Amino acid sequence: IAELGGLPDPSLPLRWQETRDLIKPCGVAEDDIPLARCPYCESCQMEIGALPGADAVEVQIGEIEKTLEVFNRALSQIAVRRALSGKREAELRTLLDLNAASDLSALSLALDVDVIKFLKRFTREPDGGSG
Repeated sequence: IAELGGLPDPSLPLRWQETRDLIKPCGVAEDDIPLARCPYCESCQMEIGALPGADAVEVQIGEIEKTLEVFNRALSQIAVRRALSGKREAELRTLLDLNAASDLSALSLALDVDVIKFLKRFTREPDGGSG
């Protein structure tokens, strides 16, 4: 949601894609690996049961969580300003209803097309807007 500010780290989507590419499963079945000759898959060079890219995934998840925290703070600041201004009460009530269903720190778990549309409209329109 661009209205909440840009990504703190603009390279995050590209690095996530690169990390996803690391964790693609090997196409060779475990039963087809001749362990007596070689203790790893000759196709992907991984040992049986190894978790490819697990460390990179953990790092990326941490960075994504930090980014979501930044966005949650921005959304909270907008909501507080709107509440203090006394304007756009209907939209603020909708946001608080969303919060009741899923607190803002976990709002990302409830994001769907309608919620994203509302958040974009809520963050984009000026305080005096008609909503």
